Amino acid sequence: MKKVIVRSRRNVFRHETDILVTRYGFQDINNGETSKGIKTRKELILFFLSDILFVLRNIKKISNSEVIIVTGYSALVIKLLIRLGIIKYKKLLWFGFFIHSDSAYKVFKVVLRFLRLKHEVMVLNSIYEIPLYAERLGIPEKKLTCFKLGDWKKPVELFDDDYVPPFNEYCFAGGFTNRNYSTLIETFRGLDKNLIIVGSQLNSDLKDLSNLPSNIIVKKDIDKREFESLVVHSDICILPMKDPEAGASGHMVLLAYMRHKKTILASNFPAIREYLEHNKSGILYNNPETEIPSILNKIDSGTYNKKVLGEQAYLDYKENFTADALEANLVKIVETNL
Repeated sequence: MKKVIVRSRRNVFRHETDILVTRYGFQDINNGETSKGIKTRKELILFFLSDILFVLRNIKKISNSEVIIVTGYSALVIKLLIRLGIIKYKKLLWFGFFIHSDSAYKVFKVVLRFLRLKHEVMVLNSIYEIPLYAERLGIPEKKLTCFKLGDWKKPVELFDDDYVPPFNEYCFAGGFTNRNYSTLIETFRGLDKNLIIVGSQLNSDLKDLSNLPSNIIVKKDIDKREFESLVVHSDICILPMKDPEAGASGHMVLLAYMRHKKTILASNFPAIREYLEHNKSGILYNNPETEIPSILNKIDSGTYNKKVLGEQAYLDYKENFTADALEANLVKIVETNL
């Protein structure tokens, strides 16, 4: 049985690929280049154009496969070539599909309808995305399944124990996708609490920082070592999300909070509830402006036990989001569809 994994960048889906190559004999097809995380619109366009060329160069390797696993938006090119009869296949699994904007739903509803295949499964990153995408994109739920994000390898200690943060005590909020930093800044503007935000130059609500109060510091596009150090030295970690219908977003940052046993405050969104249990492994809020100050007061008074919350977050992380759990889920998905 010919089985291929098509992943244009060698650092994408690499741990999963190692398992599938060793366990099931998949052929790994990648171009040897690496992919950076956050991209500008221009970089995204160039990235997709290079994906098109990559697929076209490898048509012979991909065609006539019983199972094609593809990651990212290379899948669109492969699906088009299948529809045109250029690539032959028996089953296609698409890992890593996600939508983080309302305008993208409108585009993909049309594109995916045109490129729909009879024997395909889209592997999403959140259980919540299954009914969400079924409704908004018109995809039958039987063609959707879930592979949650996690840490395949024990994270290397990228943080600096001797790092000296700007504040002795502070709350931390980090990440790029689907973040609501503007509301968080306004919430902390009147609080006697320090806040450090690490976002990107692409976060629209971090463009104008001319009027920040002295208790708030914003950093952009810092390296991983400093990011992790700021998490480690923080008092409380916050995940302020914007759109509940953006699906899986913020989870890699959330995993960093969990593995460092942090007290976590997060938006009460369905995709977040797959990782955090309210009042057990984290504290979920609906209205940040009214609820965050109250939650912080309860933490200060001891109503919420920070150590217990952090320990439970870490236990949940170890049980559900590390290599053994991830591999079991991957094997289940692949064997169901082989």
